[in-house]
Amino acid sequence: RVEFFENGGGSMLRVRYSGPDTGGREQYMPSASSCREPDMERPGPVGPLLPAPKVRAKRASKWCSYWYYSPLGWHAIHRYPDTRKLVPQKALVISSVDFTHDDAFKRVVGLSHFDRVAISFHGRLHISIPGNYRVCTRSDDGSRVYVDGLEIAARPGLHPPQSGCGSRYLSRGDHTVRATFFENGGGAYERIRYSGPDTDDKQVLMRSDGFEGKCEVAKPECFCGIGWCGKFYYNPNGMHQIRDFPDFGKIIPQAAEDVTHINFRNDHVLARMLKKIGGFDKVGAVFKGMLHINKAGRYKLCTTSDDGSRMYVDGKRAANNPGLHGPRKRCADRDLSEGEHPVRIEFFENGGGAMITATYSGPDTGGREVMMPSSSACRESASSVAADILPKVEKPILKCKGGSARGYILQDATKVDIARESEY
Repeated sequence: RVEFFENGGGSMLRVRYSGPDTGGREQYMPSASSCREPDMERPGPVGPLLPAPKVRAKRASKWCSYWYYSPLGWHAIHRYPDTRKLVPQKALVISSVDFTHDDAFKRVVGLSHFDRVAISFHGRLHISIPGNYRVCTRSDDGSRVYVDGLEIAARPGLHPPQSGCGSRYLSRGDHTVRATFFENGGGAYERIRYSGPDTDDKQVLMRSDGFEGKCEVAKPECFCGIGWCGKFYYNPNGMHQIRDFPDFGKIIPQAAEDVTHINFRNDHVLARMLKKIGGFDKVGAVFKGMLHINKAGRYKLCTTSDDGSRMYVDGKRAANNPGLHGPRKRCADRDLSEGEHPVRIEFFENGGGAMITATYSGPDTGGREVMMPSSSACRESASSVAADILPKVEKPILKCKGGSARGYILQDATKVDIARESEY
């Protein structure tokens, strides 16, 4: 029990101790518990002995790991990035943090190239015998280990395999463990070991009795209002270049944004919208929307992109603009009936400049090419349109000139009583 008071001016308080447990060195005094009463302390000359700890059934070690490919874009990694602003490409359950060369990382995550990658490991260390424990991380490049939210071991920076260790008193029970690691280039290595009363002071691989929650990547979603839902996939081919459309059905997006139009004239506009660190390279995207047609007829559907893009209307491919190239326009003519038509636009950018626009022209636009609108960012089919949103009108009072179901362009607004006809 320590008591302290401060009257005025400066103040300080420090409690230290030394003895056999510290090797004679003076250090800050730890506490095994902040709440137990004196008669419940560990065995000693005063108070009853604590019952022997129950033997826990040994379970398989499980760590949850999150993998971030090129988290800084084309920039080199000199320290662990702020992953709070990122969505990992993969979430994997592993038995131990024991990667002694870059091939070990490649086998686990399925990559053929392992550079510019950041990983976080999450686990739970169970301590049966309280006491001083030593935790070490050995890595190439940088790494840090946190126990119960406090850093215990670190070896930051760019370097070949090197170790960083630290010691701390750990009480009986479960302790959360989080480790961060990054690899900039060349060889890669990461191993977490510990020693203490539970290991007979032998250094062994740190096991984990599990982790909080589920080990999965949370999928970002759009707000689903009027407009387009754009989902963006960073480094969909890992470290490899993107020379063709990724298989979007097998990967998870890292960002989702609602956009009014698909009208991105350069890579800076895309990067700013996504708040993406390191520019806009090696990115795939899928835009989904609903094109509302007021007047049936022949329509020209176009994408202009750098690099590849393609458009599907009613599930059938329309404009096709594949490959690596500078800004290039491709169009297709389609007969579209009155009503709504689901549209899907796929896009990828490998490197350098980037752009993507989607336009159309036809009876609704008076033959002029305009940005393609979307009446809904998330509906999958026209059959899901609610009757109260799109009422059936046999003779519409307003003559419209293209646009979405809820965003009309009036041909002659001066002749319309907007207040009287506001239901349209």
